Amino acid sequence: METSSIAALVMDFFCADALDVAHQLGIPAYIFFPTGANNLAVFLRIPELASTWDLTKEDVGKTPITVNGVPLIHASDLPREVLEISEDHELFINVFRRMREANGILTNTFESLEPRAVKSIKDGFSFPTGQAPPIYCIGPLVTAPDKGVTHPCLRWLDAQPKKSVVYISFGSSGKFSIDKLREIALGIEKSGHKFLWVVRNPPSDDPKDPYDPLAEPDLDALLPEGFLDRTKEQGIVVKSWAPQVEILNHESIGGFVSHCGWSSILEAVINGVPIICWPLFAEQRMNRVFLVKEMRIGVELKGCDEGLVSRDELAEKVRWLMESEGGEELRNNVNAHRINGLEALREGGSSETAFQEFIENFKIQNA
Repeated sequence: METSSIAALVMDFFCADALDVAHQLGIPAYIFFPTGANNLAVFLRIPELASTWDLTKEDVGKTPITVNGVPLIHASDLPREVLEISEDHELFINVFRRMREANGILTNTFESLEPRAVKSIKDGFSFPTGQAPPIYCIGPLVTAPDKGVTHPCLRWLDAQPKKSVVYISFGSSGKFSIDKLREIALGIEKSGHKFLWVVRNPPSDDPKDPYDPLAEPDLDALLPEGFLDRTKEQGIVVKSWAPQVEILNHESIGGFVSHCGWSSILEAVINGVPIICWPLFAEQRMNRVFLVKEMRIGVELKGCDEGLVSRDELAEKVRWLMESEGGEELRNNVNAHRINGLEALREGGSSETAFQEFIENFKIQNA
C-alpha cells in the first residue's frame, strides 16, 4: 500500500468513486453530504429499495418509501434521475451505495433539527448490515449576513413593518414560463400582503419564450399589464438576483415562498422565517415533506408537482401564513429551531462537538 502525507480526504458525495484512490493510498476518506439527515437516511436505503422497482411502469412514482425515522414519502418525491432507466440512474444508485464505504459522513444539519433521522442512521437502520459509518452533523453551514451589503431592496425593507413582507425566490436555477410568472404575480397581488419578489427570465430552451438567461429581465414584458403600477405600494420586484442572506435576516421578513433547496432552508431556519413550499427539482420535493411533516416549519402549495399552482392557491397560502394561528405556530417552531441551530455552532454545541469528533476520528485512523 502506498502512503501519503495527507491526513484525511473529504469529498462531495458525487465523488464517491474517489474512495478507491483514498483506500489505495491509505488515507481516511469521508463524504460531505450537503443536505440533511432525512435525505441521507433515504438515499442510503435507495440501492436496495430501487432494486425492487419496475421503472417501466407509469405508476412507479406512487411507490411508498418507508425508512425508519423518516416521514413517509413516495418515489415521485425523489430526484427525477432515480426513476429513469438511464446512465444517470445507475450513477445515483452507485453513489448512494458507495457512500456507505466511507470512514464517516459529514452532513449539513444539526441534530435537534432532524433527531429521528440522525438516530436512525446512527443505529444502522439505513444500512443492510446494520453497521453504519460515523455520521457528523456539523451544520447549519450558512453564510452570515454582511452588514456592509447595500441594495435598494434592503432600503425598501427598512421602511416596512416588522414581519410584514413575504420574500419570494426560487434559487439560482428556478425559472418559470411567462404564463406562470404572471400567475404568480396575480397571486401575490391578490394576497394583499407586502412582498419582495426575485424574477428571472423564463427558460431559454422554451421555443415559445426564447429569452437570454443572462440578460436583465424586462419586467413590463414578463409581468401582467399594470401589475407594477398597481403594486408599487405593496411590494418590490428585483431583477435576477437579490442578497438573500441579508433579506432573510431582515426583521421585516415574515415568510418565504421557496423552492426548498437545502441551503435556502437553512438560511430561513437560522433567521426564523417559515416557508411556503414550492419545490421544483432534485431533492426539493423530499425536503417539502420533511419541512411540513417533520420539522413543522413549512406549508404545502397544492398543484406545484403538476406545475399548476393557481393564483388563488398562492394568495390563500400567503394569507394563511401571515394571518392565521397556524402560520404563527410555524413561526414559533422555526424560531425554536433558530435558537437550537445557533447553539449547535457554539463552543460545546452539538455541531461543534461533532466536528471535533470528526477530527479525532481521522487522527485515530492515522495512528
